Amino acid sequence: MTTPSRLVVIGAGLGGLTAAYRLQQAGYSVQVLESGVGPGGRVQTISKDGYVFDLGADAITDGYLEYIELARAVGIADKLVPASPHIGMLRAGRIIDLDCSRIVSMAMTPLLSWTAKLQLLKGVLALKAQPRVLSIPKIHEMAHLDDPASSAAALSKQLFGEEAATYLIDPVTKLFNGTSASRCSALEVHISLVAASHKPMTLLGGQAVLPKALADGLTVQYRTAVKSVQVGAEGGVVVTYQDADQQMQQLSAKGCVIATQYDAAEAIYPELGRMCPNLRKDIRPMALIKIQLAYKARTRSRAYLVQVPDIEDPDLYCLFLDHNKSADRAPAHCSLITVYTTNEATARYLGETDDMLVHWARTRAERLMPELSGHFDFPVVSRWPYMAQVNYPGYYRKAAADLKKLSPQSRVQICCDIFTKCGQETSVVRGNAAAKALMGALGAGSA
Repeated sequence: MTTPSRLVVIGAGLGGLTAAYRLQQAGYSVQVLESGVGPGGRVQTISKDGYVFDLGADAITDGYLEYIELARAVGIADKLVPASPHIGMLRAGRIIDLDCSRIVSMAMTPLLSWTAKLQLLKGVLALKAQPRVLSIPKIHEMAHLDDPASSAAALSKQLFGEEAATYLIDPVTKLFNGTSASRCSALEVHISLVAASHKPMTLLGGQAVLPKALADGLTVQYRTAVKSVQVGAEGGVVVTYQDADQQMQQLSAKGCVIATQYDAAEAIYPELGRMCPNLRKDIRPMALIKIQLAYKARTRSRAYLVQVPDIEDPDLYCLFLDHNKSADRAPAHCSLITVYTTNEATARYLGETDDMLVHWARTRAERLMPELSGHFDFPVVSRWPYMAQVNYPGYYRKAAADLKKLSPQSRVQICCDIFTKCGQETSVVRGNAAAKALMGALGAGSA
């Protein structure tokens, strides 16, 4: 019997686990190396006192096609459930619920004046009249629309008018970047409209259910610090790493997928920096702090997500009412509120104590939802100094130019989300693509 070819995947986040799963499906022997103590990367979940906390990535939608297909493939399709269709929008310090499943709710909302609604409709129709197919995980393919001299705020004001741009487009754009539309690529307007057309979903048990299911079927070595990836003289790959016992080890393989964030990928594979001169010095990290507040009372709002225009609160990124995400996120008659800092606020607050952050978050949550006052239970605070990257004007042009320099024939494939819009769907798409490219580089029958 022929021994399967050995491949290495570096990183047990969702992208790396997807790549490893696809490679193993194809008959390869796959070893996954992960520096952390468990799988998931930026997708983490814990449970406490009847609450389920998604510590990292929060949301999925029915537009996450490759994510949903992967969930079905690993046998957890029954855990995919719809979240509340209500979205909360903030204006004049008040949460206004919109039922996105009902057109009449959108039309009659007091969020916008009738003049603003008409301008919004005209702008949406104008965009739809332009023939283009937009895939958020492959947004780099539309990089020609990313004008370095124009922001999402400028384009949205031009298309939809000042009011709709301020109270609708800005908070949606903010949701994807952790900062105001004035600092984001004009392409974010297109992304926002595509995302708004999809229905929110979640996984029962938390978002980490999928990476855990993937990892359970793979060989994953945790607490390993990869030091270098080198292509051998005969085309193979040598991976040098420090194991959990602090011993240096070397592993030879036919090929490798590097599925880490960019800085870690370049550190172990310097060739990446030479291939990506446009991005390597210009990545602007999106740093976030996530303060989750458990309350022994229910909110009046039925929204799952509350979006916050910059004009309302420049420090508040958004809020998730996780008890409206699915019934398992909080006990009956209780609420679980997630409060995020913006990228700019995080820079000021990252070194603050948990007590200060909880006070900051409670003040905002209870001002917007006074029915929660007096019912606080306990908090969970998570700090993410590098959750993703800010897609500033001109970013996608740089990303598209550098992505073209990555060879599909290389025995070392890169599974970073810096080349497109980050997210759980993007991680799965990039993992699928990296696995496919590596199999192509190895040649038919190489498993």
